[in-house]
Amino acid sequence: MNGWLLTAGGIAVVTTGIHATAGGRSVVRPLLRSTVAAEPKRTLHVVWHMVTADLLLGSLVLRLPQWMLLLPVAVLAFVGSNRGGT
Repeated sequence: MNGWLLTAGGIAVVTTGIHATAGGRSVVRPLLRSTVAAEPKRTLHVVWHMVTADLLLGSLVLRLPQWMLLLPVAVLAFVGSNRGGT
């Protein structure tokens, strides 16, 4: 595995940890205790979790070999080509 990608994946995991722990304390908890209306509050809370999941999945993807990343593309192309046309 490429050392640079492994390093980038490690940094991304650390960033995810900081986002989830420190950001949760300083952003999410005060947001949930605020007097903001329920709908925007819940929307921002869900978006927070979506960003956390995106950071985590992105850090894991950096650690995967290239063929594993492109395998779903190949499978979908194969399925799509067999469903087409006639």
